[in-house]
Amino acid sequence: MTSALELVGDPSRIHSEGMKARYVVEEAREQVANFLGAKPREVVFTSGATESISSAITGVMTLDGNGNKNIITTAIEHSCVLETCEKFNTKIIGVDKHGIIDVAELLEVLTNGDPKDIALVSLQSANHEIGTLQDIALICEHVRAKAPDCLIHIDAAQSIGRTSFDFSKIAADLVSISAHKFGAPKGVGALLIRQGLRIHPMFKGGSQERARRGGIENVSAIAGFGAVCESLKDNLEVEAEKTFELTNLCIELTSKIEGLTRYGHPEKRAPHIVCFGFEDVEPQAVLLSLDKKGVNVHSGSACSSEELQPSTVLEALGVNAERSLRVSVGWESTRKDIEVFSKELASTLKYLREMY
Repeated sequence: MTSALELVGDPSRIHSEGMKARYVVEEAREQVANFLGAKPREVVFTSGATESISSAITGVMTLDGNGNKNIITTAIEHSCVLETCEKFNTKIIGVDKHGIIDVAELLEVLTNGDPKDIALVSLQSANHEIGTLQDIALICEHVRAKAPDCLIHIDAAQSIGRTSFDFSKIAADLVSISAHKFGAPKGVGALLIRQGLRIHPMFKGGSQERARRGGIENVSAIAGFGAVCESLKDNLEVEAEKTFELTNLCIELTSKIEGLTRYGHPEKRAPHIVCFGFEDVEPQAVLLSLDKKGVNVHSGSACSSEELQPSTVLEALGVNAERSLRVSVGWESTRKDIEVFSKELASTLKYLREMY
């Protein structure tokens, strides 16, 4: 990335400085594609998962003939998905108490009427708050069998870089990716678009990314994205195992804390996320107390920063959506971090309960 920052040329220009930048972008594109089991021409660089998701959904639904068709999605999707879907005819599928998609309901909606009336099915692979992992490959097969003409979009922001993924082996048409979730810089991501599929670009005004995303490329961030993919290509299983060890330790140590409930599927889960609920204290007090002790966690809707909003994910599970802790670990996290978190959470809850 430091080297790429020195490149001043526009990657879309044919002069020597532009070609130097173009080489860096295309090398990163190959690294990302190889890591994800995609073809380089299927990788469209974006500013992150939010743009990728909005581009996928809006791009499909604004195609000729799709304006009056339906989207199928689930009640536990990220706010970016749900709020983008609000602009179109949308059918929401429920989940069980662990956040597993009700596949029977999904298939019923697909077959209740003309499947050609469904333009898009948009599903997440791993939940951003409770970590529940869906069997996306199997669900895609079911959808394709019932509605072969509809397109499938996967929000993979919380699974790619954490669990194995091969675009060539799933029946999805579009996949949204956030690079900073697994070690790349903030402000870069990708949208995988199956070769042969053309959707309307959200950003127009330039021919960048094969006319699929206008605007000059963020060369240094893209270089970092490619480097992380190259680094993880042969080390993903090791990283995942290390991460599982940390979150398993977190679950073990916090199991001794009175009045704490774990949400999400006990086994089918992303390796880096654990979610807890509690009933008798306010989450703001817990967060502020932990922050003073050097522990950064979150509560409520995972994209709410200015204020704590009730979690739509937890509401879909039928549990208290007002009081939760979303705990995640990264590549730099250690056992000591988990031990400190568990100890400080126990003392914080004890202290606040005594105050209440």
